[in-house]
Amino acid sequence: MRKEGSLLPGTYGSRRGAGSGPATGPAVDGKFFSFGGRRFYMRGVTYGTFAPGELGLFPAPERVERDFATMAAAGVNAVRVYTVPDTRLLNLAEQQGLKLLVGVWWEDPLYTARPTRELLRETAAAARETVRRTVRELAGHPAVLGFILGNEIPGSIVRWHGRKRVEEALRGLYETGKEAAPEALFSYANYPTTGYLDTSCFDFECYNIFLEEEGAFRRYLTQLQVSAGGRPLVLTELGLDSRLHGEERQAEVLDWQLRAAREAGLAGTCVFSWTDDWWVKERRVEGWSFGITREDREPKPAFEVVANHYRSGLPDLREEWPRASVVVCAYNAEATLGECLESLKRLEYPDYEVLVVDDGSEDGTAGIAREYPVRLIQGGRLGLSGARNLGLQNATGEIVAYIDADARADPDWLTYLVLALEAPDAAGAGGPNLPPPEDPPVAQCIARAPGGPVHVLIDNERAEHVPGCNMAYRRDRLSEIGGFDPIYRAAGDDVDVCWKLLDLGYTIRFHPAALVWHHSRGRVRDFWRQQVGYGRAEALVARNHPDKFNGLGRAIWRGVIYGPASIVPGRTFVYTGRFGEAPFQRLYQERSGIGGSHFLYVLLALVLLAALDPHLWPLPVFAAGALLAGCLVHGWRVAGREGIEPAWKWGSLIGWLYLLQPVAREVGRLRSWKLAYPPVSALAGRFPPLRPAGGGMFVAEGVGEAERTAFLEEVCNRLRAQRLKARSAPAWGMEDLLCDSFLFWRVLIVSCLYGEAAYLRSKWRPRTKPLLAAALVVLLVGAWPPNPVAGVAALRDGTFIWSPVAAAAVAAVVAAAFLVEGWVFRRRVRRALSLGADEKPGGP
Repeated sequence: MRKEGSLLPGTYGSRRGAGSGPATGPAVDGKFFSFGGRRFYMRGVTYGTFAPGELGLFPAPERVERDFATMAAAGVNAVRVYTVPDTRLLNLAEQQGLKLLVGVWWEDPLYTARPTRELLRETAAAARETVRRTVRELAGHPAVLGFILGNEIPGSIVRWHGRKRVEEALRGLYETGKEAAPEALFSYANYPTTGYLDTSCFDFECYNIFLEEEGAFRRYLTQLQVSAGGRPLVLTELGLDSRLHGEERQAEVLDWQLRAAREAGLAGTCVFSWTDDWWVKERRVEGWSFGITREDREPKPAFEVVANHYRSGLPDLREEWPRASVVVCAYNAEATLGECLESLKRLEYPDYEVLVVDDGSEDGTAGIAREYPVRLIQGGRLGLSGARNLGLQNATGEIVAYIDADARADPDWLTYLVLALEAPDAAGAGGPNLPPPEDPPVAQCIARAPGGPVHVLIDNERAEHVPGCNMAYRRDRLSEIGGFDPIYRAAGDDVDVCWKLLDLGYTIRFHPAALVWHHSRGRVRDFWRQQVGYGRAEALVARNHPDKFNGLGRAIWRGVIYGPASIVPGRTFVYTGRFGEAPFQRLYQERSGIGGSHFLYVLLALVLLAALDPHLWPLPVFAAGALLAGCLVHGWRVAGREGIEPAWKWGSLIGWLYLLQPVAREVGRLRSWKLAYPPVSALAGRFPPLRPAGGGMFVAEGVGEAERTAFLEEVCNRLRAQRLKARSAPAWGMEDLLCDSFLFWRVLIVSCLYGEAAYLRSKWRPRTKPLLAAALVVLLVGAWPPNPVAGVAALRDGTFIWSPVAAAAVAAVVAAAFLVEGWVFRRRVRRALSLGADEKPGGP
């Protein structure tokens, strides 16, 4: 199934620059490039700068021709040049099949005498003119891959002028280039000292990195890959000085650097540099020897290392690859299944099978599957989890990957998932999913709305959740937890599986290059139905994992959610080190925890408040107007940033979806509130019933030390089966279980094994926050005047009258509720604990 060379036919998701069109030249293809509609893996070297000559800051044409021929023979297909080349040099590159990353030189602030703001503006204006002239002249040449509009602006200059001003200047260069040639590709070569610069406007990310420790190098690449999102990442400089470290050490470092870059899924690398012949500002650079050839072009040991990497493909990184099974669960998917299977047919993985599980489709899904070299499995209408389990049972691979029928895979998708699963503690892995660029505007807007399938990362390599449209698992470890819970018929199964595996001590890995394109819903009505279904699924997940949800039914994530979430921006921080001298400076963004549902709760509270006093109705009206305006403004910004035109129209839709999504989720949760407490104990009947032992204690005979965890899980399930909010206690507490009443009470349960018996002791505690809230209600009722305007005036004049009767009445009601609920709650908990394990308590 492997295809030789660096060009792969028939890739998907290609787009030229910022828009889509005929793939006749360079284009961004997900996390990679394509050229002429074929996948292009950039395998490059840097070239120059040299002493001034006939071709500018390049050697004589004869030397360039020999250099380019040697590069092509070594597997090099891209060359980064730092100055604008002559057309003759481009023609020489074209003859050897080489593509050039053209550096557009403009006056570097490093060499300015006085870095004033006026000089920055003058420099930016001159740079824009240089960019415009260069791009117009060279953009149509077949040897041009893209343009690099700047290189390593010094950190001190950025600090002096301010990060925002420098970012605006770089954005101006990009916009100037796009005006001159909309189809061309542009980037800026950044480096770790200014890694905080926002260069997301560019078509692809470029970084110059020189790290000599493999672990640090790999971690930094992963960080950059995650930060780049759905855009390609290119290392435009990497290497080692052979004069300082020796030629053998240079070859050794380049070997693992290039291997790490390929395993991390980078779009390309440019080894610095081709030769030791290096000039800067018309002066020879002495004392540095980064070239893989000497000044006379005699190869160093590093040359053969680079050639070996550049002549091989991604599957050559391993001598043996584990067999993998790709499972596609489809229900009435005739509109998208063909596209999905076409992409799977083109996977660049040496040993895999594709299984299509037809989940009782009523359209032509099965007929489409029969047109492809796949195994079709038909088991009736089982629901999503049941279909996935059926695929798991029929899979022959030790790796089982899942992709939705409305998604299509990158050619290297499966390879990168398998690489991520090589970690010894890994049980699962996933990657990002992007909206296809050719989707209609409504689908593009829905893809930018909150509530879609997104990954949740603990760090750059480990995930807390990977979405079901793009995930893979080790078959034995997925089977260890019994596969997918069949109760999840449409959604929620991916969250449930990830949390179960994490609870067993495994990790879920994330690979930024394991990419799929996932079609979003094409209509707002379908988006509403999807979000209502997700709300129902959340109720089911909360039933099985109550310790991972708060009192409002919201998931408590340890990781960071990567995707649209809130119209409220989080704070940003830049780590610069002492005096700004930290070598690795990056932007840290604090994700806002305020979601759309929080605004709805506040609005509902204001409406209830206004219902008590008509004078307060302006408050909810104003709040609703402010919320609508905030969503619309946010939507316009998103549409403008993503290039969805006209921004006012589609941005308004995005803003409306930000309002609609939390409402739909709440509707789904409310419709499924009874699902939160079904009798779901997989261990029911395993242990003997608990019997009261006096003093708030219970005892169960015949429980050994090795069974303690299973016993506590069964106790928790017994409580939950009686519709009690039981969960495992926080890891930093001294208790094992805790259970909350609806309002004021909490019971803490601690266990102890003595002999062959398990003892439980319960401790009853009032909950502080609800009691404080009740006290606040008492104060408000006692102080609430019939007319708020008159009440403010009375408070100002010192004639404000406290209403003790009203306060006392409410306090009496609260006290009665406190006592009655405590008595009822104790009886329910004791009855649930002493219930026989062989009894089957009813549930909805």
